[in-house]
Amino acid sequence: MNLSHFYDSFHKKNNFYQKIIDGRNFTYFYILQFLQEPCIKTVARPRILDVGCGVGALALYLAKQGGRVIGIDISPQAIKIANYARQANHLRSVIFKSGELRAGSGDFDQVICTEVIEHIQDDAKFLQLIKSQLKTGGILLLTTPSQENWLYRWGFYRQFDQRVGHLRRYTVKSLTQLLARHGFKIIKVKPVEGPPRNILFTTRLGGLIKFMKGPLVPIFHWLDQLAAQIWGASDIMILASKV
Repeated sequence: MNLSHFYDSFHKKNNFYQKIIDGRNFTYFYILQFLQEPCIKTVARPRILDVGCGVGALALYLAKQGGRVIGIDISPQAIKIANYARQANHLRSVIFKSGELRAGSGDFDQVICTEVIEHIQDDAKFLQLIKSQLKTGGILLLTTPSQENWLYRWGFYRQFDQRVGHLRRYTVKSLTQLLARHGFKIIKVKPVEGPPRNILFTTRLGGLIKFMKGPLVPIFHWLDQLAAQIWGASDIMILASKV
């Protein structure tokens, strides 16, 4: 099964939706916090490319915040869901496209790439394609699973990684070195996601997420980050600029 068919199958279980996420959304909580970094807010109406946008949750949020956004994904099913939400919210500042990332002409102020690079066979070539999309000084927000935690060392993720198509996990050192080799300057690195949150996303306990609302969301993530400091974070978030 190729990646497009794999993710079409994956997104079949996702429902069409209309409501755009807010700053306390549980699934995107850490990413939404990272998007508040001062280095990101350098342009009033930034041009943003969301690579591997899935059903468009982040792209729609960024468009509502004033961004001019293009979301791309290899899954036509995911793009169909994203376009439904775009039309339901009458957002003209976001466009969704189905297909693979290709070489660009340096038009974007920001590229968002969350939980994608670990699925890519040639990660070096992938970063070159991302770089080609960014203006000089443009910002890349990249997130990917980490191997620097005890659950990984105990083999907890072996079946999960295989099931969702992860080809590798990174360390902070290996990822920052990879970015530096391909023309990026590291601005900030933040390991996130302790065992409590990660177990919710990798086991059948995920059904509990729907009960995480309101003040429970920041409280849970405060405790989760404490756990990450003890047992290691399961995800790496990086801000980098194109040199």
